Amino acid sequence: MTIKAGFAALAAALTLTVPAGAATAQDAAQCNAMARSFEVRQTEVLELQALQAELAAEEDKLGEAWELKEEVRNFSPGHAAEADEARDAYVTARNAAIRTTRDLHSKAQMLNADITQFNARCAGG
Repeated sequence: MTIKAGFAALAAALTLTVPAGAATAQDAAQCNAMARSFEVRQTEVLELQALQAELAAEEDKLGEAWELKEEVRNFSPGHAAEADEARDAYVTARNAAIRTTRDLHSKAQMLNADITQFNARCAGG
């Protein structure tokens, strides 16, 4: 199951009412607060997922451009400078994609762990 499909299923399953598994009013309040935070965090993860896809596409495009520039690098100093610029643009895009991917995975893992905790604590397991 993809992250997006998992979040869609979770969004359909969560309710913001007092959970049946909550033993006290304090537990119910904590469970409701957790449930309310999921929508915001799901949105953030989905936005990161979309950004990561955009950055990966940009990285691919810049990588291909760099490869083309490398083919003619030795034709002249101007060609070498263009190849260097293309390489620098690619490296910048690659690093942005890597940072976003790490952030996406971290936030998705934390959200999944919190949802598991919510299900065990608040939804009766």
